[in-house]
Amino acid sequence: RNADLFVTLYLYIYVPVMLVIFVLTLLRAIQRSGEHKFFFLIGVVVFVLCALIALAGSFIPSLGMENPITFFFIGNIIETIFFSLGLAHKVKLINEERNRINVSVTKHRHQQQISKLQGLLEGEEKERKRIAEELHDGIAGDLSAIKYNLAYLKLKNKNPENEEVLRDVTQIIDKSCIQIREISHNLSPSSITNFGLITALQNFCMKIENIYGIPIRFTFTGERIELDKVIETHIYRIVQELVNNIIKHAEAKTAEVMITHRHPHITVSVKDNGKGFEMKKNNKGIGFGNIDSRIRFMNAKFSKTKSETGSSFLIEINIDNLPQT
Repeated sequence: RNADLFVTLYLYIYVPVMLVIFVLTLLRAIQRSGEHKFFFLIGVVVFVLCALIALAGSFIPSLGMENPITFFFIGNIIETIFFSLGLAHKVKLINEERNRINVSVTKHRHQQQISKLQGLLEGEEKERKRIAEELHDGIAGDLSAIKYNLAYLKLKNKNPENEEVLRDVTQIIDKSCIQIREISHNLSPSSITNFGLITALQNFCMKIENIYGIPIRFTFTGERIELDKVIETHIYRIVQELVNNIIKHAEAKTAEVMITHRHPHITVSVKDNGKGFEMKKNNKGIGFGNIDSRIRFMNAKFSKTKSETGSSFLIEINIDNLPQT
């Protein structure tokens, strides 16, 4: 019944109040919202401007707008488009955050596995060192004492029959002492600490060749290797286990250990000309279980190829991916 009063209240009270609320909300959104805010804000601002143009065209005849309501619909369409873009961007941000959390959780789990492997491998090395010390200081010392006692008996007893027996026993003890020293050295190789990985592996191949009579060719090419002693010990243990298995199972006549360093990649290759030996995942021995643990600890890659001329084992290590020890 009183349209003029309604229009007056709308123009001079409702619209100004809504514009004040819009400005305050806009400022707060700019400060608090995320990256997707720009899509929403642009759409809302365009809609409000188009709505004000439509309002002005409806109540100001001098503007000469034939159909001002068109601006209102245009603003509504633009706002809908930008709202959809903002929603899509928000979904993208949510997915990226979810992926970041998943990567973080996976990295944390991987770090836990690395820490667990490191603890197990460190415990194994300590146990190896303890056994090596007991062999060297305990059994080797006892054998030496027995040898000295036999030498004393040999001096006191001039019986030719007993002298031959004592000589045989002494030879057996000498061989046992040599074997114990070799086992002690293999359990805890001091050459890694004193001379580094390359020299330690070279000495190992020479000793294996002297003991078992199997020629083992060792070659090293590339840049000098300077790694943490823990990592060098893991590489040494892997090569040691592979060579020992070649001797025990492959029936090889010759073998080869080759190390190449082209930063940041280290390639370790162990080859033989024997019949090879199986590495079944569902039936791993202790040795290959240790190899697998050390490979996973170093984030390395391990592969095996077999042909009529022998077997080849390849370990690929990326220095940049090595764990912090």
